[in-house]
Amino acid sequence: MTHTLRTIGLAAFAALTFAGCKKSGPTGAWVLDKAEMKAAVNRDIEKLPKERQQMAKAMAGVLDVLEVRLELQDGGKAKMFSKMPSLGGGDPKIGEKEGSWRQEGNRIIVSAADEKDVTCDLDGARLTCTDGKSPTSLVFRRD
Repeated sequence: MTHTLRTIGLAAFAALTFAGCKKSGPTGAWVLDKAEMKAAVNRDIEKLPKERQQMAKAMAGVLDVLEVRLELQDGGKAKMFSKMPSLGGGDPKIGEKEGSWRQEGNRIIVSAADEKDVTCDLDGARLTCTDGKSPTSLVFRRD
């Protein structure tokens, strides 16, 4: 469950900390690939003890309603947006941040003030990101 919580936390962090894509390079808009993320989280859940799997599955359901958008703009500017609906029915938690990004080969490093850098691997229409803490990476697809 700790890994699942970290994954969901990383998704929320990314939602608050990133930006997007373009067909031949990284610039442009990226959105969280929910299908890919669910598959990764489900693989992690299967590794948990049976008594913790049900709670982890419920928490993984957050991916269905989580919105994360990352925009990587020309000139190295990044914009991040996330929307996390309240589990208790209240107002959603919305996060918007601006930062910067740089490319080193097929690796993209996204930075935002007061946040740890997030490293992403670019593979065509997929951007796979990690903060170095969560066992499950965030996977983005071009919007």
